[in-house]
Amino acid sequence: MALVSGAQWRTIGASERSAGADMTAGEGRGGKVRRWALRVALALGVLGVGTWAVFQLSPWPSVLLIRWVFDRGAAEASDALRKHLPAG
Repeated sequence: MALVSGAQWRTIGASERSAGADMTAGEGRGGKVRRWALRVALALGVLGVGTWAVFQLSPWPSVLLIRWVFDRGAAEASDALRKHLPAG
């Protein structure tokens, strides 16, 4: 419903609406951005709580993380130590 001359109310047909009239009053682009940001924050929160829970409930994620960290530098360390090996 829209305010027409005076204080009369009438229903506006679809052909009379502006392009952004489907949004709630006063929401505009800021409302879309706010909803998007809220959804992203909620998804990150759920992901963070889930990750924390997995690390608390089982030792395996920690084991795999530590293994990955140590294996990352293992190839470089082996190459650096290779020059110190005896020939043969």
